[in-house]
Amino acid sequence: MPFESLDDIETRDAYISLLKEELVALRNSGDASDFYFLEKFRFDGKTADPIFVVGRVTSKFLSQLKQLPGDVAHGHCVVKGKDLRLIPKRGRTSKPKLKTALRGTQFRPDLLADQSGIAEEEEQAQRLETERMLEKAQDQYKKVQKHIPPAERRKLKVMFGKYEKIFKEKDFDGAQKQLSEMGDRMAKLLKYAMLENRAMLRKREREQKQIHKSLGEVSAAVNKLDKLAKDQKAQVERLRDGVAKVSPSRKTAEAILGVRDRLAEHEKTLKQIRAQIVKAKRRLSDDFSKLKSKKMQDPASMALATMVTSQGGRINALEKVLDQTPLDDAKSKLAKAIKALKESVE
Repeated sequence: MPFESLDDIETRDAYISLLKEELVALRNSGDASDFYFLEKFRFDGKTADPIFVVGRVTSKFLSQLKQLPGDVAHGHCVVKGKDLRLIPKRGRTSKPKLKTALRGTQFRPDLLADQSGIAEEEEQAQRLETERMLEKAQDQYKKVQKHIPPAERRKLKVMFGKYEKIFKEKDFDGAQKQLSEMGDRMAKLLKYAMLENRAMLRKREREQKQIHKSLGEVSAAVNKLDKLAKDQKAQVERLRDGVAKVSPSRKTAEAILGVRDRLAEHEKTLKQIRAQIVKAKRRLSDDFSKLKSKKMQDPASMALATMVTSQGGRINALEKVLDQTPLDDAKSKLAKAIKALKESVE
């Protein structure tokens, strides 16, 4: 069980149990590990004692530990038998206090006392540092790979392959240098990608503004045409109904001919409305094509697509009003009235 939270070591017995488990696991595996040391830690709120943490340590535990009063020392540890070969890297460590922190584990600290193990410990420390750099480079690659072209991704994969070869030869200095070069390259690639993305975003914003303006103009035109179409429909209906009620005679001849002229004007206006509708539909089609071709999936673009659909629905409703305008019926009744008028005159 790893060191997950300070709550796991509220008592010294719980702390010793966890620490001993991690030390045994490191001894059995032969792996090196980071260690953390704090001179004063209060178990159950009692007298402050030093603690030594090693093995599997979560980021949550480290964050909590570093928030406590005092400096947290840090270094590398290799377990050999019952000896802990410790290589301090940061902060102060005291062998007597390390002994106190390890009391009850049957392990004892060795601050580089065994000179024969120094080279091995340094190698383990270099390996750990290299692996840490690799993890960072891998995280960096995950962030950058979506923003760079395939050719650059292939180059980076070649560099990763070169790193693996150097690492297997235990040339940790060379491996770290390779990782450092990869990190610099990825940082530059990400920077350029972000600049390109910003340029693309600015271009997209301009396109969105143009589409929004176009939709505003279409909406205003549709509002005007809708009002005009409904007015034309009402007037044509009145003319149609009026013609049906007129009895053909010399007295009504002028009125019937006047209806003919007005119907001709309405027919002309309705044709103009349909022409304007065709233009509006074409603009909507162009706007929708731009959104689709650019594959705009951001919220602003999706909202624009919804507006395009909405305006399309309004235009369909407007065309329905035109289709329901009884122009042909009115013209038919007018033709009958004119025919009857001619017959009455003769």
